Amino acid sequence: MDFFKFIVIVAVTFSNFWIWKIISNNLLIGILLILASILGFIFISSKTNRLFLICLSLVFTILVVITINVAFDKNLTIVSSQMRLLLDKRHQFFSSDLGKVFKNKLALNYYVNWYPKISKFHRNISYVVDLNSYFFESHPRERPGFNEFSKYPFFLAPIFILGLLIILVKGNKRLVLSAVILICLSAITVPEFALGPILSFPIINSLLATGIIAAKEYLG
Repeated sequence: MDFFKFIVIVAVTFSNFWIWKIISNNLLIGILLILASILGFIFISSKTNRLFLICLSLVFTILVVITINVAFDKNLTIVSSQMRLLLDKRHQFFSSDLGKVFKNKLALNYYVNWYPKISKFHRNISYVVDLNSYFFESHPRERPGFNEFSKYPFFLAPIFILGLLIILVKGNKRLVLSAVILICLSAITVPEFALGPILSFPIINSLLATGIIAAKEYLG
């Protein structure tokens, strides 16, 4: 990795509101996220040796374990009586028209044991990938009871989108795979966590850095 790219990822990592909020609340998580962002960007941008991969894996493993320990969404496996009643009514409605499609044992097992968990998991993923929550404090879809806060300046949103498009066009398998894993892991943390979906922090930074570097190259 050349020096300019390194400066860009360091600047992106430290020049946002999010990292300072994290550091002020949990210094250890803040340090791990800084390391994860910088090492992660080096990983997706250049060739790395085995020792580097070991260090990167260690940082991310510690970060994930700590995050899940303090922010695991216990509601993923809990179905309230109100939700159970709603699911039963919905199932009766569909089964009245579709018959055996909804009344066989396989469908009943899925609807009773798996659908509630998958539905909550999907809800959490929707929150993690919502760009409004990163650049616009979730406006105009602020959620009552949630601590919405500025994570990145709103004017960086086009840079983020540019970085995302470049990664998709180039097919950077390392970043795509890392993003999928971290988004899924973020989805098992509670959406109300005071620091936000922090496992997505390294991915957002990598995409922003990619966008900045591409814009600089285009402008000369």
